[in-house]
Amino acid sequence: GLTAVGKPDQRIQVHGDGSGKAWGAVAVVRSPQEVIIEYIAIAGGGQAQINGLFFSGGVAVYNSDLRVAHCSIVDMQSEDGLNLKNGHVFIDDCLFARNASDSVDIDFGRGEVRNSRFLDNVNDGLDISGSELLINSNRFENNGDKGLSVGEESFPTINNSLFRSNQIGLAVKDLSHAKVAYSTFVNNVLALEVKRKKAFFGGGSVEIVNCVFVGNQTLLDEDYFSADQTEFRSTLADDETACPACV
Repeated sequence: GLTAVGKPDQRIQVHGDGSGKAWGAVAVVRSPQEVIIEYIAIAGGGQAQINGLFFSGGVAVYNSDLRVAHCSIVDMQSEDGLNLKNGHVFIDDCLFARNASDSVDIDFGRGEVRNSRFLDNVNDGLDISGSELLINSNRFENNGDKGLSVGEESFPTINNSLFRSNQIGLAVKDLSHAKVAYSTFVNNVLALEVKRKKAFFGGGSVEIVNCVFVGNQTLLDEDYFSADQTEFRSTLADDETACPACV
């Protein structure tokens, strides 16, 4: 297993040698105990193939439970800054920024992501597949693809979050169903995308309750497989044509 716990004024630093070359990955596989990472600043990691296993994340935890709190994972050169596969996850008060692709990728996870910031990543801020998560009080800003991508039969509950200036604020795909409440979508190119991406899945569906949409170039894009699968209740929007049910 792995327990790595710094202090607020003495954070553990994991970084490269100053050359700008990625240093590889921190990886844990099949830990018998929960992996705990707290008060750590990680920067500049890459990908690795070790003992026949490929780790797409600069921080990779497979078939293990993970707790990450008060950490920063930034400037990673890997496909994922942090990648969890098959485990319970708890992420609290973390910064994921300026990563070269997706900042966090959770595959077949259960748990909670809260009080964290996903900023200025090249692709997605948070990408989940086959997962059931509470996603609470997060900020998704200036991501080059999606702030939050929900796919492959995932069932998140998303509360009190901000989606600002992303290419796509929230995407829900491939038989996933997202419940979104008390969240704000502002100045995204596309606020909400609902679609089928992979042919062996169906479309997506979303419930939107007590949310605000303002300044987005397009509020909603639904494909054929997801038509009329987005429900708005008690929501404010400045685009009445895209959301006739909104006030």
